[in-house]
Amino acid sequence: MDGADFMKLSPSLFAADPLQLQAAISALEACIESWHFDVMDGRFAPAHGLNEVLFLALQRASTRPIDVHIMAFEPAESALRFARMGARLVAVHGETLADPGAVLDAIRDAGALAYLAYTPETPAEDITRHAEAADGLLLLTAPQGGGAFCAPALDRLRQLPKPLPKLVDGGIGPDHFRLCREVGVDTAVIGRSLFEHADLKRRMDLLLLLSSASFKA
Repeated sequence: MDGADFMKLSPSLFAADPLQLQAAISALEACIESWHFDVMDGRFAPAHGLNEVLFLALQRASTRPIDVHIMAFEPAESALRFARMGARLVAVHGETLADPGAVLDAIRDAGALAYLAYTPETPAEDITRHAEAADGLLLLTAPQGGGAFCAPALDRLRQLPKPLPKLVDGGIGPDHFRLCREVGVDTAVIGRSLFEHADLKRRMDLLLLLSSASFKA
């Protein structure tokens, strides 16, 4: 089978119960590679996302890297702020940028990897146009802010440069893991498929097993 033998899973804290965040962090800390942290302006995505106060609290509570996804019409200021605070990577939407290269360079100068993100509607040819300027790509596979999984949005990865790390986010659950590996996904963000379960540690262990290429259904 083509695609990655090992696909990382990154829990999206936007999907977690905000009143149970400390418990979620404690339950998942030992078995995850990274946290996914959504920052929204309430306009580009129809919701307000997570903030700097929570980011700093997460840093204190966890040793895992934090990957920040900026969903905003004017992402540069927030992107630089989170990069300086210690995000491992910061993803900004190419649809919002007249000059993606300049913003990506500024993110790197601030200390983070610079990713370009794209909504499900953006065609592969538009993504490819600026892909080489980025350290990686984040493709939404559901409408920004939440919604159902969109298979054609994931299938765009077949047309994109292979060496770039690829992260996908939106409505992804176990039923999609095999397809994600086939199209070369390096990291899949998981939200409801993890946090809607009461026993997070047990559920995460199962998702990790199901995401492995060695798993046979």
